[in-house]
Amino acid sequence: MKAESGGQYHLQAEALAKQMRIATVTDMMQYLETLQELPTLSSVAMRVNGMLMNTDTTAHDLAQVIEKDQSIASKLLKLANSSFFGFSSRVSSVAHAVMILGFNSVRNAVLSMAVIDAFSLKHHRQSGFDLTSFWRHSISVAVIGRYLGNATKGRGIENVFTAGILHDIGKVVMAIYFPERFIELKQSMDEEAASCMNTEHQFFPIGHSAMGAFLVRCWNLPVDLVAAIAQHHHPELLPREDDLLPLVHAADAIVNIYLEKNGDAEQWPICQSAWRLLGDKIQNVHEWLPAIEEEIQHACQVILDN
Repeated sequence: MKAESGGQYHLQAEALAKQMRIATVTDMMQYLETLQELPTLSSVAMRVNGMLMNTDTTAHDLAQVIEKDQSIASKLLKLANSSFFGFSSRVSSVAHAVMILGFNSVRNAVLSMAVIDAFSLKHHRQSGFDLTSFWRHSISVAVIGRYLGNATKGRGIENVFTAGILHDIGKVVMAIYFPERFIELKQSMDEEAASCMNTEHQFFPIGHSAMGAFLVRCWNLPVDLVAAIAQHHHPELLPREDDLLPLVHAADAIVNIYLEKNGDAEQWPICQSAWRLLGDKIQNVHEWLPAIEEEIQHACQVILDN
């Protein structure tokens, strides 16, 4: 895959889409596979991801690679020094940040920043897609998922922050490559006061979850991330091997119900596996959510650089 700039690939993708009868799942997957301009992650982010699969990687090695991307390095330092992590002393260098944050937190931060950088605001205006609001939602799910994972000491939760950032990334794919259909989808959602997941199959043969999982596979990210994105609305469809999927599922529901007021518990039902893992936290959400909202604001300020 190669990355292209500007609105040019909007036109190329939409022209190709119009030439194809994209009416089935097979049609859609074949179309996505033909695209040569899917956004790519930075080389630094890909190297960081690969290095952390190698047990011989040192903090010094990792810091040297991160420092090659000034934007990511700067944001990582800001995040390390924010109340999001709450360190009492100042983090003065990338090497220091890697040491005190730990490899998994650094990978989550770097991948999250790289994904957001890969989708520049200027590329996604044709469909009227509000990318800033989208990323605020994603960061909210990531921060709450991280909080819930730490509170419950869940299994296999190392990637929960990245999973939160990426869980709805398929909506961006819809907005970029199918802007006309996406506009129709948004209009239908507004008219019927319905959610995307309940409406999108009227306009697309596959939903945003499957599109997102496809993109993440193209980036060669871990399979648990692919599964979390593919089934975050229906975690009961996969065998529960760890707690990542129910955490992302529950965090998404909490954000939609309590922070964004997009519906109630009936519209955003939380699955049984999430209730078993998080029952007390779900029932007492009003007790802990205000403090987490402050963390969300700090994370948004740093990651979105606003």
